[in-house]
Order: sequence, then C-alpha cells, then structure tokens
Amino acid sequence: MNPNALFIGVEVYLNGVVNVLKLAGEHNITNFLLFPNNLDLILNEIPSNSLDGIYILFPDPWIKNKQKKKRIFNKERLKVSQDKLKDNGNLVFASNIENYFYEAIELIQQNGNFEIINKNDYLKPHDNYVMTKYHKKAIKANRTPKFMILQHVLGDH
Repeated sequence: MNPNALFIGVEVYLNGVVNVLKLAGEHNITNFLLFPNNLDLILNEIPSNSLDGIYILFPDPWIKNKQKKKRIFNKERLKVSQDKLKDNGNLVFASNIENYFYEAIELIQQNGNFEIINKNDYLKPHDNYVMTKYHKKAIKANRTPKFMILQHVLGDH
C-alpha cells in the first residue's frame, strides 16, 4: 500500500471493524481512518474536490429488486462521489455479480462525468490491488471478479 496516502475505510459490521483493526495491527498499517457506521454519514461530511480516489470493492449486491436501493454503488452516491473526487480522481468498483457490474456500467454512462479507463480489460484489478476476502470467496464459488476503473472528468461538481 501507499504509505504516503491516507485511507478512509467504512465498515458497518462490528466483526468487520475488529478484523480490519486486527489485520492493520499485524501488518503495522497506520495510515488509515476507519469509520464504523453508514457510508452516507461520513461521505456527506467530506469536502468537495478533496479525494484522490474512492474504492468500492465487492459491496453487498442486494440482488432482489426491492433491495437494490440499498446498494452502495447507485445513482445518488455516484453523484456525491463525483463531487468529493478531485478532477481526474479515480473511482474503482469491483464486483463478482455480473448483473450488478453491468448495471454499474449503465449508471456510469448515464452520469457522463466519468471515463472508464479499463474498458478493454475488466478482469484486471487496479494497480497495487490486494486480493480481498470477497475476491477469494468469488473465486472459490466459481464467479469471475470484474473491476471498473473510472476517472472523474472535468464537469459537474
């Protein structure tokens, strides 16, 4: 990982928080803040045009139609994310649920303020990627993880 960057993590589940803190301690990782609550509570407090990158890796897909509004990667949060990203900042999205991944691409195309910079290779993770627990679970379940690397283009903030 990049020791000169500050990472902000969001985890709503206590077991997840404990696991992150345990692993960070084991690997002497100190350049992060962990917010143990709902993403929206912190996202709305982050100043506009202040983030170099946002990573949304294997979020809960909420597959049922009535649950889709709970998805982390949705139209409203995409708009908030574009406001928080610096111009030319990156947003990385990964999912092993094919429908969710392609619905995310549709959202990006509708939004118009992001360019997909890895259109030709969705199977390749971003630079410095460390395989996550859910990536490993996907492989074990015979699902193919896909990665979308987006660049915020000059436009609405």
